Amino acid sequence: MEVGSTQRALAEAFSDHTIELSLSDEARDVLARLDERWLISALKPQILTYPDRTIMLRLFLCDTQPLEDRNTLRDIRPADVVMPEADGILIATPKSGSGDVPQQRFLLLPSRAVMDGDAPFIFVKPDSLKGKAMSQVYRRLYGKMPIALDRYRQSRNSAYDQRWQLTAPTVDSASPLSRTEDGKPWMWIAMHWLENGGAEEWAFRQAELARDAGYRILITVDRGAPQRLLGRAYGIAEEVFLCAQTFGQVERTPFVDKLLRTYQPAAIHIHHSVLAYENLGLVRTLLPDTRIEDSVHIVEHRGGGYVADSVRASRLIDLHHVISPQLREIYTREAGIDQGKVAYYPLTGLTARASASAPAEIAPRPGKKLRVGFLGRMSLQKRPFLFVDVARKLHAAQPEAFEFVMQGSGELASYTRDHLARAGLADVVATREWGPVTDFLSEIDVLLITSDNEGLTLTSLEATGAGVLVVSADVGSQLTVVAPGALLPREPKSFLAHAVALLKRLASDDAERRSLMSRQMSLVADLASRTSAEDFYADHYRTLAGKTTKE
Repeated sequence: MEVGSTQRALAEAFSDHTIELSLSDEARDVLARLDERWLISALKPQILTYPDRTIMLRLFLCDTQPLEDRNTLRDIRPADVVMPEADGILIATPKSGSGDVPQQRFLLLPSRAVMDGDAPFIFVKPDSLKGKAMSQVYRRLYGKMPIALDRYRQSRNSAYDQRWQLTAPTVDSASPLSRTEDGKPWMWIAMHWLENGGAEEWAFRQAELARDAGYRILITVDRGAPQRLLGRAYGIAEEVFLCAQTFGQVERTPFVDKLLRTYQPAAIHIHHSVLAYENLGLVRTLLPDTRIEDSVHIVEHRGGGYVADSVRASRLIDLHHVISPQLREIYTREAGIDQGKVAYYPLTGLTARASASAPAEIAPRPGKKLRVGFLGRMSLQKRPFLFVDVARKLHAAQPEAFEFVMQGSGELASYTRDHLARAGLADVVATREWGPVTDFLSEIDVLLITSDNEGLTLTSLEATGAGVLVVSADVGSQLTVVAPGALLPREPKSFLAHAVALLKRLASDDAERRSLMSRQMSLVADLASRTSAEDFYADHYRTLAGKTTKE
């Protein structure tokens, strides 16, 4: 990437500012691997929030995953933007002049190691001595004894007493903004990040449905990351704001205030976004008639994660979309939220319909070897180390009976490579980064889901449509789509033992695989008989957009 062309692109995007830019060799290399609008999208939130101030950003290449959040963990000093070890400086000065103190922040960029999947994973946020020490211990345990660490985490999480509380009050606004009439209404899509994942896949599809119904789309992102799917976001949205690449805590609410005043969104849809949840009171103050909805996928341990955020803010939200029966029960029975406000629509779409219409007769396995696959992010939740251990035991016992493939990437990719090498499987288990799911599924007979926690996995539905048997840990609402005989205990040692025993049987007796597959297809066909999230929102948005236009 050439610095001059990058500077000119920034100057064109921000024509009312003078842009000055320097980049190190590594920063140029990294930016060349990202979408060409990456720097524009990272600078945009600061300029929207502080249009009359000079923005001075020190480019910082993060060597850890998640990206180190320097803007909240450390004080920002004026000297930071001129320190010689910076990987670049980006300065945006209003052409109208700026008498204010410059707005100084770090601009977080992924390093080469992060882009290549070689950066160390930070298990515990290092914002204290205890946090740093725990992170080091977790790192060693995950590298050498991942099952022991997983059992400890399960024990700790099980001891947590989760209580669902609606803490946000209902508010009335005395002086809302006066909406301007300027054509199509805006919808704000609030996302966690722009990386591969099931929640992100649904967020993009939901945004497409809203766009097709007549909304103009803007997307915000509030988790620092490489944002590899930025180009896909721009294929749907007119505006994309990479907030977490430059924001500390102090900018978050002023940014939302400017966003609401500038775009006046008629609707908001939240996909795992703390930025949106924590500012819903501001939305109800400035734009009380804005339609607010969210989608949740999974209950995270120890605190409930985004489901807890959603429940706490429920009085400020018009509709909760949940993807599984388990989540519906949490909202209605445990949290006491009115059933009419909770919409259970699974992410079935065309995948489940295809599987529902598939022939009842299951074809025999095409090859002599049973082909077993792992598909997903290399993350703590997905437990890729368990797939490695299953492959190790099966290969040691019957090397001629199995083939293995892992597709995906993520923060634990380097650990997974180490586990494979230590198990002597580097040349046995084929590994690949993200690619077309249909191609991957065409190459396997069994999809092994090792996750510690799930909602209702989209990959299970995709596998069913492709005629692939799903063997899964019994987590979340997986029992809705996985045959009872293919549901395994969540506890790691028990999962390992049951998975090895079942896969050995499937390798020697294809009739059992076909029997389980028949039951799986029946379960997914039942699920497919429900209205899908895609169908519901296609109709829902056409109705909402029509009302907004008339008003």
